[in-house]
Amino acid sequence: MTTVPAPHASTGRRLTFAGLLAATMASSTFAFTTFSVLSGHLLDTFRIARWQLGALVTATAVLGAVLSPPMGRVADRIGGRNAMLATLLLSGASLAAIAVSPVYLLVVCAAMAAGVAQSMANPATNKLIS
Repeated sequence: MTTVPAPHASTGRRLTFAGLLAATMASSTFAFTTFSVLSGHLLDTFRIARWQLGALVTATAVLGAVLSPPMGRVADRIGGRNAMLATLLLSGASLAAIAVSPVYLLVVCAAMAAGVAQSMANPATNKLIS
């Protein structure tokens, strides 16, 4: 069963496919937006310095970049659909963990999970497109 709409697929199916690709890519970057929007609240709640929040965002991005090549091999092995589902589930779980974390250490762990999700997004969508 093919995942990518065939060339003769309906317009609705093609739009749905494009929407899923966009949602997958967007969801993997929501943690960055969360840290930006909630920066003041995070600084006050966890009594951390600005550099700690900046280091957290940087570490998340670096982890996403470093893990992306190996995640490409994972996407090849498990398939594009499963890689996309893993990305969406991990993105959602990491955002939920950020939302309910009572201590900064859990926010760090959730941010690292978001970095892993970010590393899988591009290989997953590329696999689906190819």
